[in-house]
Amino acid sequence: MSRLLPIDIDSFIYENKLPVITSSQLQLRNGEMHPQGLFSKEIFGPVGSTKSRKQYAYIKLNVKIMHPLFFSILKKINRKLFESILLDNEYFYNEEKPLEIINSEQYKNIHNEEERSLYKSLYGWNDTIEYLRTKFRIKDIEKRPFHTRKIYEKFINYMTLQPNLFFIDKLIVIPLAFRPYMLDRASGQITGHDEINDLYLKIMRQNDRLKMSSNKHIIDTVIASIMKTLIDIWNLGKTKVAKKTGILRSRLLSKRVDFSGRSVIVGDPNLKTGEIGIPVLMAVNLFQPFIIHELLQFPDSKKKEYIEIITNKYKELGINTKDSFGKEIPFRWDPLFLKKFLQKFSKGIFQKDSKIYQEIKTIINKIILEKDLVVLNKRDPSLHRISWHASKVKLVDDNAIHIEQMETSSRNADFDGDSVIGNIDLIVKNKKTNKVLKEFKNVFIGDILKLEI
Repeated sequence: MSRLLPIDIDSFIYENKLPVITSSQLQLRNGEMHPQGLFSKEIFGPVGSTKSRKQYAYIKLNVKIMHPLFFSILKKINRKLFESILLDNEYFYNEEKPLEIINSEQYKNIHNEEERSLYKSLYGWNDTIEYLRTKFRIKDIEKRPFHTRKIYEKFINYMTLQPNLFFIDKLIVIPLAFRPYMLDRASGQITGHDEINDLYLKIMRQNDRLKMSSNKHIIDTVIASIMKTLIDIWNLGKTKVAKKTGILRSRLLSKRVDFSGRSVIVGDPNLKTGEIGIPVLMAVNLFQPFIIHELLQFPDSKKKEYIEIITNKYKELGINTKDSFGKEIPFRWDPLFLKKFLQKFSKGIFQKDSKIYQEIKTIINKIILEKDLVVLNKRDPSLHRISWHASKVKLVDDNAIHIEQMETSSRNADFDGDSVIGNIDLIVKNKKTNKVLKEFKNVFIGDILKLEI
C-alpha cells in the first residue's frame, strides 16, 4: 500500500542547491522579468527551455508553520484544533483532561468559578501549538479506536521526534513550465498566469506583513492566512497530479501522438486489400506538416487569393481574430497561421465543393503519391498483433473511416456504429518498412521496433 510521506525540505534545498525567491514583484519597469521573482529567467531559465521544466526554487518564510500534510491530518483527528489555528472559532481545553475541548458557548455556560478556572483558551497559532506540544500525549488516547490511535501516534511522533519535517519555514516553488504565464506581445506585460502563481504571491505578501508587526493577534491572523493559502496550494498541487489530466499521467506517463485521427468505421467494397479510406478532414490532421510545407510553396498571387477567402470565412463564422487589446490581427501566410487554419479546416468550416477544400484535397493526394506514406491503424482493444494494420491511404469525402470488408475478423469489428472505432496512430516513414509493406500489402507489424514521423 502506498503512503504519502513528507520530505526533508532543508535537505532537498541543500542537495539541489535551490535558489531563493525574494521578491513578490513579477516584472521590472522595462518589461523584463524580475531577477528574484516567480518568473525570473535567471532562476528558471527561458520559457520552453529544459531548465524551465526542471528548476525548482523556494520561498523563505518568516515563521515556522505546520506542514500541510500534517495540517490535513489534524483536521481529521481533531477539527477543533484545526479551526483554532485558522481563527474560525475559539475553544477552551481542560488542563486536567486535555482532550476535553469545549467551544466558547459551552464555556460561557460554566458558572462555577473553580471549574471555569480549569479551562484555558485555545485560539490562534501560538495557543494551539503550545497545547499540541505540552498536552497532546499518547497516553491520553489509549481508549481511542485502533486506527484513530495509530494516526494520533504518528502525528505526535513526527511533532516530537522529527520537528524538522513537522514544522517548515520554507515553501518549495514548482518549475515554471508547470505554472505558465501569458505575455502580451504588443505591451510586453503579463496578462494572466496559472492559479498557483497567485497563491505564491499571496504567501509572499502575507510573509512580508510578519516582518512589520510584533503584535500577537496580528501574527496569529497572518499565520492563519498563510496556513489557509498553504492548504489551497496543497489541494491545487494534488489536482495537478491526480487523474488523467494531472502531471503524472498527462506528461510523464503519456504517449503523445500529434498527427492522428479517430472515427467510426464503415465497410467499403471498392477498397483493395491493404487500403484504408481516410476522410479528408481527418487526413488534414494526419498530414499537417506536409500540407503546411506545400502551402508555403504557393506563388504570391495564389497566397493573396486564399488569404482573402480565409479572412472572409473567419468573419462569416464570427471567429475571433483580435488580440487581447481588441486589435485586429491580419492573416499571414506563415507556419503558425497555417497550422491554426488547418485545425479550423479539419472541423469542416469549408464546403466540399469549395475551391480551397478541393485544393487541400489535391495537396494531400500529391503527398500520398510522392511520399508513398503508409498509415498505421488499429481498433481498440488491440488483443493481438493482427489488431494493428498498415494500410495505404485513399481519400474519401465521408466522415467515417472506410475499411475493406474482409478485414472485419482481424479487427474484431462490425458496422453497428457503436463501439467500432478506427484509430490512426502513426505515419510510418521508414523506407525499409515501407518496402516490406508494399510487397506484402498488409502485414503484422508487432516486430517493427522503430517508427519515425
